[in-house]
Amino acid sequence: MKQIKTVSCQNAHRITYFHLMAAAIKSILIPVIAISVFTGCKKTDNNKIQNPVALPKLVKVLDTLVTSQKEYRTFYFYAANGNCDSIVYENQTGTPPNAVWPRNRLRFIYNNDSLPIQAYFKPQNSAEYLYATMEYNNAGKIKKIINFTDTLKYSYDMNNRLVSDSQFNRFGVWQNSHLYSYDAGGNVINFHYIYPSTPPSLPEIYAFDTSPNPFHKPWSFQPGPISVSVNNITSQGSPTSPLPIWTTTYQYNSYNLPVKSYLYMNGQPGVIRTKTYFYQ
Repeated sequence: MKQIKTVSCQNAHRITYFHLMAAAIKSILIPVIAISVFTGCKKTDNNKIQNPVALPKLVKVLDTLVTSQKEYRTFYFYAANGNCDSIVYENQTGTPPNAVWPRNRLRFIYNNDSLPIQAYFKPQNSAEYLYATMEYNNAGKIKKIINFTDTLKYSYDMNNRLVSDSQFNRFGVWQNSHLYSYDAGGNVINFHYIYPSTPPSLPEIYAFDTSPNPFHKPWSFQPGPISVSVNNITSQGSPTSPLPIWTTTYQYNSYNLPVKSYLYMNGQPGVIRTKTYFYQ
């Protein structure tokens, strides 16, 4: 199960992070910097009631690769109670004027606590099928995702912050893990990869702005630095480099939510990738 760029309904953003969609879904999810998971959660980190400030809901993200002229579209649909009902991905194949955008959909079933317990996947030209089931701890944090290829297990500290996620194949054999550490504001500042028979990787080091992250939710269907962190990532660095590997700048709306982002890679001229965010 590989990482997809996503789900809180608003969490659909980091394809190089996490294993929601396996081989059948990998081709429709963009290898990029973030789509994380779900919205509509009514619990907070301490299992109390919802956020006091109601921010607009994220309804669409346009993700553009500048050099290759590729555009990836993500649409979020909500039920009357505010839960994210489904996410539609339109990932461009071909280039203009011959580009097309196949539509693929994730649909979610919730329990009485507004936590998704099943995910169904619908490729454009195939029937919908059950892709994954989800289990939660008493604080409403996801503890396990099971699909037909593997199982993902999540661990938390005493403050209910995600500290590790681990992937096991269908025979129960451990495949890999990720480790998280945080700043005082609840942002993931260090992120490690661990694989069998190898030492832990050097950490990915993140910096953040002070604005609300539209992909952050108290729980996350697909945890990763983007969906777990409270604010928006502005750079990723390495202990071996004095310069960031990449940086992101943002434009914001009156709610201080990002409406446009620009990704720059160290050593490459100009903007590499843009994202445009739409709310309602």
